[in-house]
Amino acid sequence: MHELKHDFASRCLEIKNYLNFVSSIEAGEIYNKNGKSLDNQIIKVLKANMFLLLYNLVESTVDRAIDCLLIQICNNNIKYESIVDELQL
Repeated sequence: MHELKHDFASRCLEIKNYLNFVSSIEAGEIYNKNGKSLDNQIIKVLKANMFLLLYNLVESTVDRAIDCLLIQICNNNIKYESIVDELQL
């Protein structure tokens, strides 16, 4: 579980850095090779990519959390009937 929390924090930091990068581009602080501001269409694509990063973060975290639960259930020989109803579905 500690590894899951560490990976989550690490990915959050990556997303924060990406968001800062996109914000810098949008503010005109980063330019292309010709010294011009990047096209608005590229900024839109970069913003859309942000949603993919967030989705992947959530999906990965939920998937790994379920795996951690399953490992704990198996390692502790917990019976199906003794698991809370929400996990039995």
